[in-house]
Amino acid sequence: MQSTAQHVANSNASSIEQFKNQFCGLDSVANSNNYITEYKLPHTCEMPLGIAVDSHAKKIWYVSTKQGTLGSYNLVSKKFDKEITIPIWMARQNPNYFSDVWSVRVDMNGDVWFTDQKQNAIWRFSKFLGGFEMYKVPEKSSAFGTSSPVSLDFDSKGNVYFVGIHSPVLWIGNITQMKNNTSDGITKIPMPSSGFSGVDPNLISTGSVAVDKKKNIAWVSMLAPGQKERFYVII
Repeated sequence: MQSTAQHVANSNASSIEQFKNQFCGLDSVANSNNYITEYKLPHTCEMPLGIAVDSHAKKIWYVSTKQGTLGSYNLVSKKFDKEITIPIWMARQNPNYFSDVWSVRVDMNGDVWFTDQKQNAIWRFSKFLGGFEMYKVPEKSSAFGTSSPVSLDFDSKGNVYFVGIHSPVLWIGNITQMKNNTSDGITKIPMPSSGFSGVDPNLISTGSVAVDKKKNIAWVSMLAPGQKERFYVII
């Protein structure tokens, strides 16, 4: 008869195998046609989401939501650069885990920013310093355990604006005051919710933020899935 420990080990192995088959694209092949070119990433089970074009460095940046690495494709050499390991990434230690990174952006200084759903944070990679800084969102959803940062953008001064799926708030980070592993320099602007009267507050989401850098106006989308949608402009 199989021992309890062996049963657990077999169950875990089966769960990991199922996860890989479902999410990892183990047998994927790069395809192309007259309009689209597909590139296969260098490592197994990268699970990328957000990407950003770095016109100055001539690179395409992406984050592996599974492996917790920042990768780039060099548009000049037509090759992938060596991936850079993000120092803290919960999914690396859990075979059935990943953290959605919906937004990757390059700022005016050439630094690469990205959202981190599970750790309720946004990250910056400084190409000049060659290192990462993580900035914690000051609040998190009591129902979901994270505000699920999903979108970010910058104003003309380089300050960062971001929103989260589980947080009806616009956050603004003053880059001169932001400090690694803290919420310093991050200001909260609650979004108007009168248009969502009668809707469970936990279902009200911010979807995306975009900043008009010439006018320094931020546009934010909000919705309660399947119920109501709104656009807001923050001046």
